[in-house]
Amino acid sequence: MTEIQRLLTETIESLNTREKRDNKPRFSISFIRKHPGLFIGMYVAFLPPWQ
Repeated sequence: MTEIQRLLTETIESLNTREKRDNKPRFSISFIRKHPGLFIGMYVAFLPPWQ
């Protein structure tokens, strides 16, 4: 199991380096423009429930 985990971790790290990803969340206006319904659904799900 540890060998599989090591291989997966190596692969993910190399992909992240190659694609210049840093695992930080980004706010994207283009996402809202392309998928307004999905954005609203995600925003509503993020809000705390009414009390």
